[in-house]
Amino acid sequence: MRFRYSNGTTDNRPCSIRIDGNTAREQFDFLPTANWDTWDYSDTLSLSLTAGNHTIRITGLTSASAPNLDHLRFALTNPVSSIRQPFVNQPIEFHLHQNYPNPFNPSTTIHYDLPIADHVELIICDVLGKEILTLINKKMPAGVHRFTVDMRTMPSGIYFYSLKTSYFVKIRKMILIQ
Repeated sequence: MRFRYSNGTTDNRPCSIRIDGNTAREQFDFLPTANWDTWDYSDTLSLSLTAGNHTIRITGLTSASAPNLDHLRFALTNPVSSIRQPFVNQPIEFHLHQNYPNPFNPSTTIHYDLPIADHVELIICDVLGKEILTLINKKMPAGVHRFTVDMRTMPSGIYFYSLKTSYFVKIRKMILIQ
């Protein structure tokens, strides 16, 4: 399950998630999306549900409450068979998340999702498009990935990071304040 949400603040808005009265996740992070009109998808929350109706309750864990939620996306990651199998925490689509924190000093974390194993290039460029750092340039397994980058030797400014695979290209902006 993934949530489409917006969080126009500069702070994480963590929530607890309960399904049918049981805790599915004590803390699930909803990172900033830059603006309240900028929507993003959360990390994947893996669940094992039986057929039928279920009640999902999302509760903000801070005084700032929860982010704006637009819709939920469900995907069956293992086919139904006569033998019940646990769900695998595997993304259903390619996705490059907004780095967090942003703005940052001196390090930030970049999250990306791969639904299949693929060659990944994760690079950082300056505002002129000049490549300044190659973070990843190799085949990566399917899954949810996080990469922390330390930019303490770089000057303050606006930078862009891009994720390139055989099937996907996405660029996002980040701000370093030294």
